Amino acid sequence: MANIGSFGKIVFEVSDKKIKTPSRLEKKLCMRLAEHEIAYAKSKLEVLGEGLGEVTLKVKFSAELGVNPKNELKALEELFAKGEAQPLMLGDENLGKYVIEEMRMIITRTDDKGRIFSAEVEMRLKEYK
Repeated sequence: MANIGSFGKIVFEVSDKKIKTPSRLEKKLCMRLAEHEIAYAKSKLEVLGEGLGEVTLKVKFSAELGVNPKNELKALEELFAKGEAQPLMLGDENLGKYVIEEMRMIITRTDDKGRIFSAEVEMRLKEYK
């Protein structure tokens, strides 16, 4: 089993029986700036420092890939409801601690009884300092 990374207790992994990996990870950095108005001249810009980073993380869960989408969605909802900062790992690199700011869940396939076969989750994470 190859551990690709994790977000809190949600582990992304690949093995001969299971594939649970992010399909997209996008990191956004920003700078905090202040603009000071000056009469009859251009404004002056002041750099205040780095702002909090954001990560957009998209994950697909599929029963065909050895994952129970219903259980994964439930675990992520519980993580979201706690509102606690979680470590985000990619490989062995710690990207820092993040809180789920927004989460979108899309059920992409069910059977005739409504059991979830596949789902996608897109989360917007905010850096926690």
